[in-house]
Amino acid sequence: MFDLDTFLELLDDIERRKKRRASTNFQQQDLDSLAASKMRQKPGPKPKRRAGNGTPYTGGKPRTGFVPVPMAIEDEWRKRRSSGGGGGVSATGRASPLAKTKPDPGSITGAGGPKAGSGIRIAGPAERLAIAAGSQPAVVKLVSFAAGSTRVAKLLAYQSRDGELTVERETGEQVTGGRWIQTLADEWAEEDGRQPSKDVLRLSLLVRLNSGEAVGEALKQALPGHRFAWRSEPVAAGEGRIVEVVLSAAARAHPGERKSQRIYDNRNSLGNLEMHLEASFGAGTKVQVYGFAHGVEGVGRYLAQVRKGTRHPLRSVRLDRNGSFADDVVVGAGATSLEEVKDWKRDLRSQERRDVAHIIFSAKPGTPREGFVDAVRATLSREFAGHRYAFVLHEDRQHLHVHAAVKMLSDTGERLHPRIQDFKRWRKTLAEEARERNIAMDAMSRFERANPPGYKQKDIQRVERGIASENMRRRVEAARTGAIHIPTREEGKRHAAATASVWGDVAAITLQSAVETAPEAGVLRLYRAERPGTRSSAPIFTRDRMVAAELAHRYGGTLSFVDVGPTEMHRIAPARRPSGMGGGDHFVVARDLADRMRPLMPAETVTATVLQFRERSETAAHSMAQKVMARKACDYQSIQHQAGRATKETDDMANLKVMNTSFAEMDAQMEVIKKHLPVDQQPQIEKLHGKLKQTQQEMLATQESIEKKRGTVQGETFVLPTKHEFRQFVAEERGELIRYSRRNENGGIGGVAFTDHGDKVEIADWKDREVVLAAMQVGSQKWGSLTINGTESYKTLAVELAAEHGFNITNPELQDKLVAAGERIARHRAERGGVSAGLRIDEVKAEVQAEAAGSTAAQSPIRDPKAPVIEGDKVKPADRDRESMLAAMREAARKWDNITVNGSERDKALAVELAVEHGFKIGNPDLQDKLTVAREKVEQRRRQEQPGEEKRPGVAEGSTVQGPGQKTDAEIELALQTVRERTDAEAKREVRRAERSTATNERPIDGGGEDHAYRTQAEANAAVRAERAVDQNTSRPIPADVNQTPEIERQRQAQQELLAEKEANRQDQVQKDTQRQSHKPRQRS
Repeated sequence: MFDLDTFLELLDDIERRKKRRASTNFQQQDLDSLAASKMRQKPGPKPKRRAGNGTPYTGGKPRTGFVPVPMAIEDEWRKRRSSGGGGGVSATGRASPLAKTKPDPGSITGAGGPKAGSGIRIAGPAERLAIAAGSQPAVVKLVSFAAGSTRVAKLLAYQSRDGELTVERETGEQVTGGRWIQTLADEWAEEDGRQPSKDVLRLSLLVRLNSGEAVGEALKQALPGHRFAWRSEPVAAGEGRIVEVVLSAAARAHPGERKSQRIYDNRNSLGNLEMHLEASFGAGTKVQVYGFAHGVEGVGRYLAQVRKGTRHPLRSVRLDRNGSFADDVVVGAGATSLEEVKDWKRDLRSQERRDVAHIIFSAKPGTPREGFVDAVRATLSREFAGHRYAFVLHEDRQHLHVHAAVKMLSDTGERLHPRIQDFKRWRKTLAEEARERNIAMDAMSRFERANPPGYKQKDIQRVERGIASENMRRRVEAARTGAIHIPTREEGKRHAAATASVWGDVAAITLQSAVETAPEAGVLRLYRAERPGTRSSAPIFTRDRMVAAELAHRYGGTLSFVDVGPTEMHRIAPARRPSGMGGGDHFVVARDLADRMRPLMPAETVTATVLQFRERSETAAHSMAQKVMARKACDYQSIQHQAGRATKETDDMANLKVMNTSFAEMDAQMEVIKKHLPVDQQPQIEKLHGKLKQTQQEMLATQESIEKKRGTVQGETFVLPTKHEFRQFVAEERGELIRYSRRNENGGIGGVAFTDHGDKVEIADWKDREVVLAAMQVGSQKWGSLTINGTESYKTLAVELAAEHGFNITNPELQDKLVAAGERIARHRAERGGVSAGLRIDEVKAEVQAEAAGSTAAQSPIRDPKAPVIEGDKVKPADRDRESMLAAMREAARKWDNITVNGSERDKALAVELAVEHGFKIGNPDLQDKLTVAREKVEQRRRQEQPGEEKRPGVAEGSTVQGPGQKTDAEIELALQTVRERTDAEAKREVRRAERSTATNERPIDGGGEDHAYRTQAEANAAVRAERAVDQNTSRPIPADVNQTPEIERQRQAQQELLAEKEANRQDQVQKDTQRQSHKPRQRS
């Protein structure tokens, strides 16, 4: 009988021998001669490379030079088949013959599996089971490129934290310190490599036209699709005009043309440009080209040259989305010119030299540190063989991430051209290397989880500034919440359908088999019941899984396991146990080895996760044609899509209603699964279903206890939620709910504050006084009377706010507290002797409502610039200075007596200082300690100044005595010098921080760290302006600026106080001189 497997193994052996001989012969070649014969690529587009079969080169393999990879190709195929899981596996569980010979060419990652169509690879069941068991996705990001010695040095300095971290090279050498950074940057920078693109050119025209309007129309006719700016002036002697033009070399595909054009720095291209200009302006037009420049820097330089030294306006012509000419703008100086230069960027199609690539490898928190770094090391060695690179581990955040700097040009002259296929292969290689080191990691596409596409840095910046479009905001929100992605392209629909089919097969597999995989031969598997919050230096493990599971169930811990290889047996020792306790099954494991233990998830948990992914994939596959409901058991979310209707989002806060609906649907799905299983497996599924029901009951009980603790404001009836305007909150519709989110200082949307459900207002952060007050205002306008539910601390806060603002609370157990709080507030107002003394609660409520109504009316066009802004129950200072804050606090104290301060730490510190000086009462619990300290300082200063205020014997009437706290002019001058020195040092520090933040592309949401602070360029510029103000004259006031950092603001206030004291000294001296002149005896004639 013909043995097919034996025949295929014989063919593999023959191919192996051929490849080994070819590799040996190749290694004997002179690589230096190959590199020397390699010609440098000329500027311009590269010719298409073609494979041996005549098809175009796609970049699917790493273009890393001719250095042979040490690992044989057949070994690579074997590793991918064994670690990929699911690729090339037949129905019998044995590898198919095709999978044994070579990887599937239609697969992206090189492993076979179910396919939805050409170019689409669907992961197999084994990979999906790994995801359900907690496998993390492999994350590889190409962040940026660097060119030139300076930028490469900045990149290396950031990755090594200026030499503080140890960096590893491709040779295994580890370097530290800062001396190697510039040396390596100079070595990696390619001075003779690819030159930057020529994006903008400047030219001068002599035309026979007498009006500027005619010149503009002629330029538009000659330069369609180009972005340009022009200025014209009449010729001093004779007819005609001189026209200075700055235009982009690239042109958009304007109407009437199929592709975009570009002007190159050669004779033919410039000749065509001159021909078009002569055709538009007429014969005799003289054209002079000054030269080309690169990027927005070149645009700015040329615009400044054209605008300099003339009174004629410089006009810039803009383009619309279709490439047609739109409006013209006049380019001025300063910010106007800068904004115009930035607006040119998208029309330049600029390309820079790329010497070094910045790549980041990330892993989730809890990943073994050494194993992940070793996996990254192996990935770099495999994917970038022949290239020079350096990498370093960063642990300044919760997750591990390795930064790698890879030189684009290899030692043999081959340059990297990363494409989507390369990114996928990098992720797959990282996942393979991680799995070999006992790290559960996969490289599956986001389509397998039905996740939405990610967002870019510019998207999150626009959302934070509040200038993002609705589509962009919805895209960012979907990525953050993990909403189900509904594909629209045909390829995506086929992929979603195939994914849903495989997830259905995996769901059946999980109901028939156990989740835990058997250890490899020679590996000892040990189990441990890990209790929450415990960490032993010598943890004890056992070989008996049942014993560990019983302990985990008894003490509420987690069942985990660790695999000990044959070479690691010396790192475990038998535990000393009392007789009869089975000491031979218990071992003491080294701490670093125990850190590799992984939790063993129960079968019902994995089954629920698999069902979740199956429901997501089915929703993504079928929702384009019909109305579907996407159920997420773990995240407790419900998202409804209807054909022909707008998508409505539900509230993403967990509640019992959503959980009960999700669990009921899970039970229905379990019943469907039972019908399709054999009769002999019915008892097993019944047992599993019982465990799942028990888990659901525990989760429902936990959620019920959480909702009891969550603060709510309830009414008697259901009132349809409507939006209410708050300055500090943003109202968003979420289906039939209204969700109020915080408004950040930059105008962006923050976390959820409270949600209006119609029959109740649910408060997410019930400890925040401002949030509770806004929620009670919404409830009072809806129902009039409120019922407060929540913790005792929340009820106490609600009673205090009700007493202050006149809300009607119906809770019987809170009536006594409400009366006591009202009496206390009335007593405080009577003691103040202010305008509001003696008012009752209902009168206070009427006063607040009247003031709120008055604040919404039209304001008078003439108002005091320091007067506070009154918005309902809020009093806002007009500015950030001391006088504006004092005016706002006086107005708030006049209205409510006991005030609450919200804002930045600087605002709260200033409010504390003013409250102590002027006797205001602040109700913030977090500021009481600061108030006590400030009062003690004020009392101590008053005690020191009191003796100086008494009249000393022997002092003439009308004379003044300098107190201990009063400074002389010399002391004030020394203090002003100190302010200048500190301002200068702080300005230099802020400039360095801003440069680092810009160089590393940090964002406000995650910028900075323990070693440095995130700073914008605006903050650095404000610090420089402050330093220039006091550089030559210390008495020159530092200008106020909203972009100033807290330290610069403190120096400005210190200078302001010193100058005020200096002016007071001058006034005292003038008064003394006046009194001295008045007491001088008159001369008798």
